[in-house]
Amino acid sequence: MKGNLDGQDQLLLKERRFLLKEPQFDGCIKVKSLKGAMVALVTPLDDRGQLDEEGLHRLLDHVLAYSLTGVCPAGSTGEGPLLSRQVRARLATVVSERVPNNVWNIPAVVATTITEVSEDLSAYADAGADAVLVTTPFYYQLGSDAVTQWFEAVVSHSPLPVLLYNIPALTKINIPPEVVRELARDELVIGMKDSSRDMEYFERVLAVTRETSFSVFTGSDTLLTGSCLLGGAGTIAASANLVPEIVSLLWSAMQAEDWSKAGDLQLQLLKIVDICRKFGFPVCWKAALHLLGVCSSHPAFPLASLTAPMLRQFAKDLVEVGMTV
Repeated sequence: MKGNLDGQDQLLLKERRFLLKEPQFDGCIKVKSLKGAMVALVTPLDDRGQLDEEGLHRLLDHVLAYSLTGVCPAGSTGEGPLLSRQVRARLATVVSERVPNNVWNIPAVVATTITEVSEDLSAYADAGADAVLVTTPFYYQLGSDAVTQWFEAVVSHSPLPVLLYNIPALTKINIPPEVVRELARDELVIGMKDSSRDMEYFERVLAVTRETSFSVFTGSDTLLTGSCLLGGAGTIAASANLVPEIVSLLWSAMQAEDWSKAGDLQLQLLKIVDICRKFGFPVCWKAALHLLGVCSSHPAFPLASLTAPMLRQFAKDLVEVGMTV
């Protein structure tokens, strides 16, 4: 965390961030060590569907108490596609104001037109984000050439470094590894979040980008150990909202090559994730945080909250795997 860095290290981190935010990239300045455990941040909302900033501050206090590498607001876990641009930009601003200099702020862009993407990119740059996470458009199936052209257009409009966001369950498109290989040659394209839960696909992406400084993160909390053993850079995890201590300790155990401890922590995380999946994504994570007293459980419209009986069972199941709610 910031307090553990000496003055020279803090200066280098600030310089790195400044360079990465510059729209013109002169020479090779791609970050060569973007890795670690990040949180796919939940978006606290009030009963009118507006941003609950008090809840957001409590949530950030909760997750930033542990050594996470980054905070990723407005993604799938954060209900980003259901939020207004103003709310997404405010999220990014609050995160920028709160995170230490060595913690990345990487908000997500989920849109179907380059105009919308460009507007989000500008808003995030103004908000102080460090990079952006960008999906393919959803609704229509797209071939490899169309996916390549999409991301090339995104990069041409971006004042920030770009991470590709592969989440085929929601976009209906699995970004082809050969497309990732081509895009990874661009200095502005620094990595990828893969939420496919397909380890063979993950390995193919690692293989085609192995000679670059491209960072490949898993978006599947339950695959963190396996993906890192293959050479992955870490995770952008929904579970880090609820149990940031487990995700952080798991990452640290793997860095220390303490595989026994890592295996135990991964199994503990698997049990929690399985319960949350049973009660529905993404509302399960917000409901769990509500049970902890961190923020409300109000979802973005038109998602529905858990019913009272579901919430009671949810709390019971979490207690059975060792959580205090």
